[in-house]
This record gives sequence, C-alpha cells and structure tokens, in this order.
Amino acid sequence: MEEKLSVVNHIGSEVECNIERAILNKFGGGCQMPIGVYCRQEEDEDEQLIYKVWTAVAKNAKVPPVVIYQESKSRAKVVAAITERHKSVKSSSVYITRDLRKDDFFKNVLEGNGYKVQGISLIDVRRLDYKDRIKDKKIEWVFFSSKQAVKHFFEQDPQMGPVKYAALGKATAGEMRKYGARAEFIGYSTDTKLIGRQFASSVTGVVLFPQARGSMRVIQQQFGSQNHVQDLVVYETLKKEVPKLPEADIILFTSPSNVIVYCHAKKLAPNQRVIAMGSATGNELLRQGVEYYTLVNSFDDSGLAQAVFGM
Repeated sequence: MEEKLSVVNHIGSEVECNIERAILNKFGGGCQMPIGVYCRQEEDEDEQLIYKVWTAVAKNAKVPPVVIYQESKSRAKVVAAITERHKSVKSSSVYITRDLRKDDFFKNVLEGNGYKVQGISLIDVRRLDYKDRIKDKKIEWVFFSSKQAVKHFFEQDPQMGPVKYAALGKATAGEMRKYGARAEFIGYSTDTKLIGRQFASSVTGVVLFPQARGSMRVIQQQFGSQNHVQDLVVYETLKKEVPKLPEADIILFTSPSNVIVYCHAKKLAPNQRVIAMGSATGNELLRQGVEYYTLVNSFDDSGLAQAVFGM
C-alpha cells in the first residue's frame, strides 16, 4: 500500500507537514488547543532550501495568539527555534513610529498578551501637486512603494490610460484596492533590492514611480537602464513637533524619516531593542550608528507583531 501511495505523494508537502506536526507535538497540540502552524520551503539565491515557519499560539480561546516566525536551513533547528521563541516571550513596552488606529491589529494583539503599546508618528505628510509632470505618456506600469504614495497619487485624479500596477507588498496592494486598482505584481519579501530585481526582470516598457521627495529609489536602482524609469514626486515628509518621545523597551521604526527625527532628538539606550520596517529603514539606522536591529518578516500588522514577539 505504501508503495502505491508513493506515486501520488508530494515529497515537498510531506516534509512541510512533518515539520508542522513536529511543532504541534512540542506544544502537545490537539483539536482543542488554539494553535496554528504553517510551514513553507523555498530556495534562496544559492538554490539552498530554507524552511520558513509561522506559528500562532494562544493561552486560551479568548486571548489573541502570540504569532512568531522563524526560518532555517535545518528542519530540526527551525522546530527547536520556534519552540524556544514561544517559551521566551515576555511582555514589554513597545513604541512604534506611527499613529495607532482604533482597530489597530498590531496594538490589540500585543496588548492582549500583556504588552504596553504606544504609537506616535514623528513625521507629517504633505501632498505635492504633480499635474503636468508625467513626462512619458507611454507608461506601461506604475509601481508603488508605500500607502502614502498610493493615496497622494490617486487622490489627484491621474489620467493615465491603460496601465498595469505593482506594489512593494501586501499592505500597499491593499491600499490600492481602495482606489479600484489591482496590483499585477506584489513583492513578497522584506528585501527591497530583491523585490526590485524580481520586478525589473519581469517587465518591459516605462515604469512610473510615485514617491516621496528625497526617496532612496531602491527599486529603481535595480533596473539595468534608467530609460525605463520615471520618478514622480507626489508627497514630502516633514518633521513633526513631539513634546516628549515615548520610553519603551522595544522601538519599531516604520520609515527612514522617522529614524532620522528620532535619532536627532534622542539617543537610543544600550538595552533598547530595535526593529526596522524594511531594508531602507535598516540602512538609515546604520547611518545613525545603530548597528543591531531586527528586520520585520512582512510589512503588514501581523508581520510587525511577529517581530515584537520574536525579540
């Protein structure tokens, strides 16, 4: 029987399922326990397998789950790392450099597990008129790197004609849907350069990049020829006057601009743990002398919470 079933068996799925079951067994997981495990294996740039695992474990059905992500090239190590991470979760104070929403998942899931969460953006955003500044009328793609770029582009009623849209990540793609635009390319990595290379290799024609003034242009730099690139500044960031910066054990920086404002106003303490939302934010931390930080696994609220739980 085993020999006959092997014909329809998918080895990759079997490996992923075995990792998931191994983690469930570590927690004594059963049908009545609020726990979820998902494993996916992928190849890295060196064509080596990486096992990526997401877990959600709740104390009971009334408490939001602790969500933790871990990856490793070893099956045994990824199982052990996930287990240890959950055991070491300890509630702390968290400051994120964005204003918190009423229905903020990031805030709710952390506070549901005993964390104290504060959120204040250190920058204001001002729209810039781009009328008559779209030079090339033969644009085939529009690439958005942020929700702000989406908002300030579409709210000026662009007259584009038939184009395709691309988004840096799921959160940006979700913002696009509010304006009736569907992303035909979505990045699924926190490595902005990698997303840029993947996008540049898959498109032809001119790509329009709505962006902030002073953008680092990480995606555009991955194109072999800048003849395929057209930048369009649609907003700028301005320093916000904040009377007193919050104190916290963990600080999550959401953009390079927020890093600059914070580091100019206050020095990070040696015992503070730092999280960066994206490689551009991480690079700005390095420029400000912050050598140790953790990158988020994804740009949505779940990914941000995972980063905090994993500290």
